[in-house]
Amino acid sequence: MEKIKDTYISKVFPTYTKQILLAISVFSILMVMQMMQGDQIETIDVIKRPNFHEDHLKYKLYYQIEDERVQEIDLSVRSKEASVEESKFYLEEVDQEFVAEFNQQYNHQLQSSSSKGDMIETAISLEESYKGCEIKYFTDESAGIDSSGWIDPKYMNQVIELPYRIKYNKTEKEGELTLYIQGDRVSENYLREYKKYQVAETIKMLELDTSIDTIKLPKDEKITFYKTYLPLEKRKYPAYIILLILSFSFLSHYEVRHQKELFEKEKRIQLMYFLNNFILMFHSGLTIQKSFHLSIENRVQSLEKDKKIRPYFVKWQMMIQQEREFYEIIDDFQKCFSLIEGRRFCRLILQNLRQGDHHLTIQLATLSEGMWDQRIRNARKDSEKASSKLVFPMLIIFIVILLITIVPSFMEVNMM
Repeated sequence: MEKIKDTYISKVFPTYTKQILLAISVFSILMVMQMMQGDQIETIDVIKRPNFHEDHLKYKLYYQIEDERVQEIDLSVRSKEASVEESKFYLEEVDQEFVAEFNQQYNHQLQSSSSKGDMIETAISLEESYKGCEIKYFTDESAGIDSSGWIDPKYMNQVIELPYRIKYNKTEKEGELTLYIQGDRVSENYLREYKKYQVAETIKMLELDTSIDTIKLPKDEKITFYKTYLPLEKRKYPAYIILLILSFSFLSHYEVRHQKELFEKEKRIQLMYFLNNFILMFHSGLTIQKSFHLSIENRVQSLEKDKKIRPYFVKWQMMIQQEREFYEIIDDFQKCFSLIEGRRFCRLILQNLRQGDHHLTIQLATLSEGMWDQRIRNARKDSEKASSKLVFPMLIIFIVILLITIVPSFMEVNMM
């Protein structure tokens, strides 16, 4: 069998090559049309600064002096500076909202029974900023909670006071947050994650102690330490290896089957052309051997012209030049073209040589006509499969057009 060097990926990619190039062309044309339209420039006289607690805005400002070329400036408009009274008033509002939101999440004393479904799955989120204000927590002064937001399970169902300081510009305010976590509102996942966190923090503290030669790891019946990560997951590695082998086996099987289908299709096409040449030669009055030899020569010359040499035709050409027995060449021909049509052709030739048959031309013409009909049916099947292969490229083209038409509109809305 001839080796087909194309890989699995190189066979799939050419299927969509034309569609991908078409999508890129459409995208390029639409981009050029969008660029030709230019930026939407609006005449303005005043740029309003955002409020003091809002983020700064970015503008692309255009200007033109007389008939010169339009220039552009990237302008970052900062928020206006707040007065002391405005800062105090804003800080007071933010502090009230922050405390109310914190109580809603972590103060179960103030929550109604209807919100009992909110479970604590991980550490409490201690945000360092809130609506432009800086927040600092004093966890060292509070028992039961650390700087990472983890609460010791033994402090569940107890009131925990957490001092904090909120700051905006030069205005500051201190206060205390009240935490009350009910034990039945803490999930098992929280307890497992807290155990892992506690072990990690303990080991970090042991690492800092350089006064001893060894580090004694904490002892626990449920915890086992390893030097490497491999022993922990060693049971999964055989499964990964088996899955990898099965994947490669499936792909290899698909690859071999795909190559075989392509090779059989190519051989059927070559047999059709050879059979047409043979019928033409034989019908002109030549003998079977001479018609066979000339058909082989014709196929070799045609394939050399198209630079698509097939080794089996070259092999038979060399056997003819070496004056091998015709039966030996026909036998090798039948082994190569093991299709039904190929075996039938060889059987008709051998039968005519041994017994004689004046209906050989009609039989070969019927065989050739049947092969051409089969090729037409296969072409129709391939054309029906083409519609399903076009779904993915058409989807890409649709998404590209959608992005080109919608994104500029959103950008204009955001700049207003």
